[in-house]
Amino acid sequence: MSNSSDKIDINEIKDPSFLKELSYGGLEALSRQVREQIIVHAAANGGHLSSNLGVVELVISLHRNFDFKNDKLLFDVGHQSYTNKILTGRHLDNLGLKGSVSFFQSRLESPYDVYEAGHSSTSLSAALGFAKARDLKGEKHDVVALIGDSSFANGLAFEGLNNIASSGNKVIIALNDNRMSISPPVGGLSHYLDKLAGGKAPENFFSELGLEYIGPVDGHDFIALDEAINKAKNSDKSVILHIITQKGRGYTYSENDKIGLWHGPDPFDPETGKPLSDHRGEICWAEQMADFSLELMKEHQNSIMLVCGTLIGSNLQPVEEKYKDSGRFIDVGISEEHAFTMAGAMALNGLHPIVDIYSCFLQRSYDELSHDCARFNVDMSVLIDRAGLVGRPGETHQGIYDVAFLKSIPNVTITMPSNAEEAKALYRQSFDHHGVFCIRYPKTYMRRRKNVADVELPYGRFAFLKEDSKDLAIVAVGPSSRALESSLAIEGIHATLINPIYLNKFDPEDIKRLSGFRKIFIYDVTGVYSGFAQSLEAALLEANYRGRIKVKAVPDCFVGHASLQDQFDDLGLSIEKTIAALKEFIRQ
Repeated sequence: MSNSSDKIDINEIKDPSFLKELSYGGLEALSRQVREQIIVHAAANGGHLSSNLGVVELVISLHRNFDFKNDKLLFDVGHQSYTNKILTGRHLDNLGLKGSVSFFQSRLESPYDVYEAGHSSTSLSAALGFAKARDLKGEKHDVVALIGDSSFANGLAFEGLNNIASSGNKVIIALNDNRMSISPPVGGLSHYLDKLAGGKAPENFFSELGLEYIGPVDGHDFIALDEAINKAKNSDKSVILHIITQKGRGYTYSENDKIGLWHGPDPFDPETGKPLSDHRGEICWAEQMADFSLELMKEHQNSIMLVCGTLIGSNLQPVEEKYKDSGRFIDVGISEEHAFTMAGAMALNGLHPIVDIYSCFLQRSYDELSHDCARFNVDMSVLIDRAGLVGRPGETHQGIYDVAFLKSIPNVTITMPSNAEEAKALYRQSFDHHGVFCIRYPKTYMRRRKNVADVELPYGRFAFLKEDSKDLAIVAVGPSSRALESSLAIEGIHATLINPIYLNKFDPEDIKRLSGFRKIFIYDVTGVYSGFAQSLEAALLEANYRGRIKVKAVPDCFVGHASLQDQFDDLGLSIEKTIAALKEFIRQ
């Protein structure tokens, strides 16, 4: 039962110390308030909804039984940390916007955030690092890693688990088993956890490793959680706390979501569940590329698509529905490294892999793409979704580094179309034996059309969109070239506008032609300076270019969370600020 001291104003919470005094009835009431806050603010701002609704009781119980001013709590993935933010005195107002709390843990926000990650599967290695440092320094505190079941399936998590089991440095692993990743989990581990949760596993893998296994525990039962957590605290070795939770708990739409639509929704009406943004008549780049995938996979019967746990985010449900039963569509889960090594082996055996992956997750498979794909000079298509700045998800999710790290690998072609026609042509070209062929595209929208025309793109050649000056050339990457084209006309600026399309393969004739201009303005809102801009600048200097070059690109830095428009403005990359910089360059 609750009592008068259980009445909590959630907006007045400063720290979690009050939790120890609450009755179980008070904890239940607090859970309802926390869920209401998460739903309200995720609806207003977008964000990670279902994952946070599922761990409310678990996070409250961890804060109730540990003192995380001294003990350490790591989230995996960090998008499960909204309850943690509320309990440590942070409000979710303007979630993900400039000057407000981030979608993930942030060491700059709070001393309770001792670690941060936007990617998955880092927590066990990091937790062991914390525990090893604690023991070497003679300190006394607990280290807790809260890891989701699908994060647990990544190779890095198993590397950390293997080391924890033999290290002698105690770590408490709270395994949040909600039977979901972003979308339903894949692979044998999820089936094993199901058996373990049902008491049907003949042997306990974790116990065999030398860890203490506690569970399964109802992750929404405060009494059961208290008992299990205290048992873990009193253990003299590392512990697996197997917690069963319901992803999306407390909100009907997310509770009934079986495919992952409510994992990270855009702003929506909480009453109806309908999105607030109206994109009628438009199609996002990912959906357009999925349409092209259906067309090209029909033409190329040796093609096979691999996706790394982002089925919903990349709008690939139609491709999965068409090709999963035939074995030509594989969701490997959060296992980017595995995806590329497997894809490379497929290509060596006569298949043409199509790997669909977010830019920010591609960096996890750099070694495999280099060592197991490009080194063999195999042919494959790599669809790099969410290239460029992404706004509110912040520095861990910006898609601005891929050109910079991919351009160092031989046998790799990096491209970025400016419209659907170019995207279709590049996708078709990726089957023409050019090695690892990468196509980048942003998380934005374009006009929906029934048919996209076929156009020819000569491999490795620039597209001269507008030739209106022999003095000034503007080289603008991707869709921004089209946006800039209309602004030049409005502003009455005469220039030759070039869409490079190929970002690491420069034809000598294009460089020679470009060298004939007295001034060259390079504009890339999709990548850091050390990617395309630096490469083009170097190619021009190598060709003995003697004119003036001005570069407007994302600086070589980590870009924090804010709206996409704020990021463009802060970095001086908005169309308005770019036009102003261009005018100043013309005057010089």
